[in-house]
Order: sequence, then C-alpha cells, then structure tokens
Amino acid sequence: MENQLFFYGLFSAILGFLYFIYRIGKTKIPSFNFLGNGNRSLIKKFIENADRIPIDLNKVEFRHQVNEKESFDFKPYERDILLESNKSKKYSEYKNRGIIKFTYKNQEYKHLIYADGIPEKSLLTYFYLQKETYLYIDKENISKRYLDLSFLTEATNGKFQNRGIEFIDLDTYDLKIKHSIYG
Repeated sequence: MENQLFFYGLFSAILGFLYFIYRIGKTKIPSFNFLGNGNRSLIKKFIENADRIPIDLNKVEFRHQVNEKESFDFKPYERDILLESNKSKKYSEYKNRGIIKFTYKNQEYKHLIYADGIPEKSLLTYFYLQKETYLYIDKENISKRYLDLSFLTEATNGKFQNRGIEFIDLDTYDLKIKHSIYG
C-alpha cells in the first residue's frame, strides 16, 4: 500500500512538473530587444515602415572603459594549490558607450550606443571608415528605434551583436544615458 502511494505521489509530481514546464513555454514574455539573426525579418519589416535618419558616425561622443580580467584554467578544488601558478589567462573586457544627437520632427533627441567587446581604437576605426549609418524610428512611437550597426557585426566577425529594435522609456532615458556614460 505504501509503495502504491509513493508511486502515485511520484507520478503526480512528475505530471505537475511537466505541466509547469508546458505553461512556461506557452507564456508570452514581452521582448524589449529583437536580438540575433533569427529576427532579421522583424527588423527588415520595421525598417520598411520607419522614418530613416542619417547619422554621422564621426560625431558620436564615446566613453571607453577597459577592465583587465583573469580567468583560471583549473578545477575549483585545485584553486588553493594552483592560484599562484601560471594556469591563468588574462584578458581585457571592453565597454564602449556613445551618444548620438539627432533631430526628429524639429526636436532634438539623444540615442545611446552600446558597443561592448571591441577595443577602442578598432571601434573608432570602424566608425571612421563607415562614416554614416541610419537610425530608424517608428512613425507612431518615437521610443521604438533601431540603429543599424550591422557593419560592426561584419567587421568583428560576429563578435559584436547589435541590440536590435529598442523600446526606450523617454521619461528616464536622459538619466540612463548619464549613468551609462559617466557612471
């Protein structure tokens, strides 16, 4: 009798877990960025229906930050023994933030660029060579934007991933720019 109750309980728990996983898969979570190559059609459709604003890339104000990091190539239980050894790899983590100022419908706005993972000199060279790109703004909702930085993805062999279509909270965007650039 106890074995039967155990198996019924186990069976019920498994069914409940599977139903939980099923419900999570069916839940639609609002996406604030359309990332990756799988959403090219969404970006293409957005570009076709949006206003296009030319952006001079040589006028972008950038702030750069480099953090030296170290990763260790050993198992956690070897940590104390090998911490002083030469099994660590040093690498640099690059953070680049830029501000674009643009005029749209006779009003000036700012747009924040995230170009992380690219060394400063390389990034500035890519921007200098490209000279111009476009910022696409939804005709009905100015907070929905797409900055075409596909040239960076090509130049870095896919290491840079464009942020996709961004939904911006215009009420707090200036504060976000200030904290991102200067903080």
